[in-house]
Amino acid sequence: MNNYVHNIPGRLRIKSAAVKKNPIEVGKIRILLTSMPGVQNLDVNLVTGSVLIRYDINQVTSEKLLGALNQAGYFEPSTGATHDDILHSMLTTGGRAIGSLVVGALEFDSPALAVLAALI
Repeated sequence: MNNYVHNIPGRLRIKSAAVKKNPIEVGKIRILLTSMPGVQNLDVNLVTGSVLIRYDINQVTSEKLLGALNQAGYFEPSTGATHDDILHSMLTTGGRAIGSLVVGALEFDSPALAVLAALI
C-alpha cells in the first residue's frame, strides 16, 4: 500500500497501513508525535489509518515530522503519494479505459477514421 501524504504549512496528513485497525500502533504514534515540540494537535483515525497533525511552523517542519514517522516505520517517503498523484493516476487509467472502449467499438471503414482513432 502506498502511503498518502498531504501537507500545507501547519497541517500534515498521512495515511499509513501501520496504524490502520491497529490500536497499539495508534497509541505508539500518539506518544511519538505528541512528544515532539511544536505538535499542537493530533487526530488518528483507526479505521482509515489517517493521521492528521497540526503543528507550529515556527517550532517544527513537516520534513522533521515525516522523518520521525519514517524512522519509526509509519511512513515511507519513496512510496508516498499526494492527492495530485492519485488523481493523475486515476484519470490516466480511466482515460485509457474509455479510449479503448470507444476505439474498440468503432469499425474503421475509411483511412481517415483509422488515423483519428490512432490519435485518440
